[in-house]
Amino acid sequence: MLNIFFQAVDSAGGYQSAVLRELDEKVHFQTCLMTVKTSDGADAYEPGKYIPVNYDICEQNQYDKIVDFNELLPLDRGLLEAMHPYELTAIRMLVRNYDRDIYTMDEGMRYYLRHLRFWNHMLLTHEVNYVFFNNTPHHTHDYVIYALAQVYGIRTNVCISTNFENRYFLAETLEDAWERTARLYENKYRRMPEVTLPKDIAQYYDTICHGSKEENEKLVLQGVSRKQEIEDKRRLFRGEMACKKMVKKNLSRLKWQVLRGENERMRAEGKEAIRREYRYYQRGRMKLREMVNTDYYNRIAGAPQPGEAYIIYFLHYQPEATSLPQGGVFVDQELAVAVLARSAKELGYKLYVKEHFVQPYRNKTFYDDLLNIENVKLIQTGYDSKELVKGSLCGATGNGTVVLESVIRGTPMLIFGESGFQGCPGVYRVGSVQDCKAAIESIRRKKEEGISQKDIRAYLAAFGENSLFSYVYNHEGLKKDSPWFQESKEKLIACITERLREAGLCSLDARG
Repeated sequence: MLNIFFQAVDSAGGYQSAVLRELDEKVHFQTCLMTVKTSDGADAYEPGKYIPVNYDICEQNQYDKIVDFNELLPLDRGLLEAMHPYELTAIRMLVRNYDRDIYTMDEGMRYYLRHLRFWNHMLLTHEVNYVFFNNTPHHTHDYVIYALAQVYGIRTNVCISTNFENRYFLAETLEDAWERTARLYENKYRRMPEVTLPKDIAQYYDTICHGSKEENEKLVLQGVSRKQEIEDKRRLFRGEMACKKMVKKNLSRLKWQVLRGENERMRAEGKEAIRREYRYYQRGRMKLREMVNTDYYNRIAGAPQPGEAYIIYFLHYQPEATSLPQGGVFVDQELAVAVLARSAKELGYKLYVKEHFVQPYRNKTFYDDLLNIENVKLIQTGYDSKELVKGSLCGATGNGTVVLESVIRGTPMLIFGESGFQGCPGVYRVGSVQDCKAAIESIRRKKEEGISQKDIRAYLAAFGENSLFSYVYNHEGLKKDSPWFQESKEKLIACITERLREAGLCSLDARG
């Protein structure tokens, strides 16, 4: 008997409900527990069979609007201990609520435990035995669902974004996204004299290899100017704590209370929620005063030194899924910088560190701490990353698009996080001074032979076969009569069905 959890967010045109109806025809699930967020209300779900939970209620930890916590299963010692490895990451993800840390540790723990209790109850009482995420779990509630699935041994698939638009690694865990592709590369494509890449991958590869600076920038920014991207990110960050936004949110809450005819207890709880929101607003405004943007960074950063032997570390934009959770224990990037700086120094290299140009704000102490790490030189954001990579012995980062871009251009990369391109030629996963030194020494030995472009293309061909090329959610509002709407839906359903078959969870008559 198949009972699934399906993360169905950012749907338009009835895309997610259409996917699930057709998936049910293939695999015959009994119930579908899901988180839902639709832009146009076009999705319709059969009552009883589908148990939708509003994504915003989850994100804002407002479960008491839909359940009485006294009716939920309590949390026991065994579960709490099993969840302990995931606990801190889940609490840290609360930063996504306001794009900055504003909660005390006690508040963070309380919110985490409420997420945990709600979703533990839902997964167990609905006997869920398959979990599907249409993006990397990077908010507290969906990461808690992911962690519970790992603890209970529930078969899971996670769509992990890649350098390629609408193309995803479909992984069982956040750590194994690279394994299937690496096996396919070693056992099939690496042995082939020549490979043919899918059209979108071939176009990306050719642009990285031969495109102009403008074409490369267009590929990365998807047509938005650097100046506009920077201003957009700063405006959004500041806007999270705008007075007007807070007033609007609380007026909406009061209006909702009146319309629902809430009793005295409910009104008191609503007033307390408003007071709590105001405390967060005050903390957020205070936090912003302690933060700086890249203007400050560029004042304390400098220029590359001509002729200097160096390794270049690229900082991640944060908060984002590439660092939380995919950065793992190196989500605090100064830790990775410190490890690499020591390794580079012992082998005679300077470590350059370059900030992501669209990072809106960081704590001032973050930049000051980086500046104080021995053997580190901060490089201003205006310098071309492509040229910095080209002049380095190797690049380094936690994860992200720069990994594949660099190895395509022939420069090896060290990664500290979990990357789907971990098995790609020229990519070294590191986590200690010893790891870094071994990787750097290997790169020096192989410098003359370089990275084989034949091998890179073979790996990309393996990735093309193993990846999911589809809209996993339809936030762009494709029309139902669009060929890509139907094709995308069919690919997503076929991919999920195949993974269910592999897990032995498909009905015998689900022939596809």
